[in-house]
Amino acid sequence: MATIAAPTGGPTAVLPRPSTSILPVVATLGLLLSWLLAAVNKTVPDPYMDEIFHIPQAQKYCEGRFDEWDPKITTFPGLYLVSTLYFKAASTLNVGDFCSVAVLRSVNVLFALGNVVLCVLLRRHVAPQDPNALLHALRIAVFPPLFFFTFLFYTDGGATFFVLLMALLAEKVDLLQYPPARGSFMLSATCGAVAVLFRQTNIVWVVFVAGTVVVRCVELAHSKFIYGSLKEDTSVNGTSSVTHSSLRVFLNFISVVISNIPSILLIVWPFVVLVLGFISFLVMNGGIVVGDKSNHEVTFHGAQPAKEIAQIGPPERCPVHKFMLADNRHYTFYVWRKFFLKHEVAKFLPTPLYLFFGWHCWDELGRRRSPLWKLVYALAVSLVLIPSPLVEPRYYCVPFILLHLNTSNQSAFHLWVVTAVYMAVNALTLYIFLYHPYTWVDGSTARFMW
Repeated sequence: MATIAAPTGGPTAVLPRPSTSILPVVATLGLLLSWLLAAVNKTVPDPYMDEIFHIPQAQKYCEGRFDEWDPKITTFPGLYLVSTLYFKAASTLNVGDFCSVAVLRSVNVLFALGNVVLCVLLRRHVAPQDPNALLHALRIAVFPPLFFFTFLFYTDGGATFFVLLMALLAEKVDLLQYPPARGSFMLSATCGAVAVLFRQTNIVWVVFVAGTVVVRCVELAHSKFIYGSLKEDTSVNGTSSVTHSSLRVFLNFISVVISNIPSILLIVWPFVVLVLGFISFLVMNGGIVVGDKSNHEVTFHGAQPAKEIAQIGPPERCPVHKFMLADNRHYTFYVWRKFFLKHEVAKFLPTPLYLFFGWHCWDELGRRRSPLWKLVYALAVSLVLIPSPLVEPRYYCVPFILLHLNTSNQSAFHLWVVTAVYMAVNALTLYIFLYHPYTWVDGSTARFMW
């Protein structure tokens, strides 16, 4: 079997210059986000929800107190380190308190705008003939859970930004022109490391990107061996042979990978080093959480991918986190209490919808991506969602973005309609958040949020 190799040449992991057509959209969106951020800062001037942990910690870093750490914080300090760099840049403008709540929240506005640019570039790479790449990016930018947390000092904006940047840099590497021994994926893996500093579970997306690189390499050198008999099997024997053919493709892929491990490691070693380093952290730390582990225990939540694909797990594999039953500041509390907990069978009522949309998403991915790429994506989504006992809409942001960027072309009308629906949801949720507070059990002001 042939060894995977590539001709020598210069590295091509260089970001293309954004089209000037992006700039007016980004500028307009920036004005809208800035206006909404000002409204949030005016109505909610103090840290809210998880901000009560994130903002004081970031302010400690702002003051150079890097040896102080709040044990209640469960993530790495990526958000605080990047914010500190932002502070230093803002301080040169002499605009006042550059460690304030308002300035901290503005970090995510910048990440949101950066995510738009990255989504455009990724879509243009995946679908060069799609004239609506900008609309795809706009639709993603206003995806309600992602849009809402643009105005709070949360890790979502930065975590998403560096995952997308890692994916883009990996996609831009030309496997036919770069020398594998020089580590052309080093920059992509570095962005992956920063993404992990924002959120530990982003290590799964590092593995995902590495997996897609391996798939590209193997398909490039051994496509005929892997897929050669797939069409013949399905055309002769009908759809009943699809499962058998898919299994054959997978086994052929594994066979090629095992036969070419040294060559593959020369290509993906930056990702391997990062993953091995993270595994070492898990062993030494005793878990994925760096602070309070009591509320973030790893469990098997078989229903999590169901929200993304199909709910097929038995009831005992659908654990309910205590926050979902006790914290009525989140919409998931009401969905769970008013629907899923009414009757035991309610957990399974949406199953036909899950199955339909799961099949539809799988079919859509197949129009752009190979069966092996889809398999890597499905495994990554499962690894991100299944271990989490807490159902958080924002956990679905990266799976949604990657799914959407890799689907078939959609009409401008369809994209505009979905974007309008998203914006209507955003207007409603922000209005409720800002102007319908209530008194919580401890006497503090509570607000509804995702």
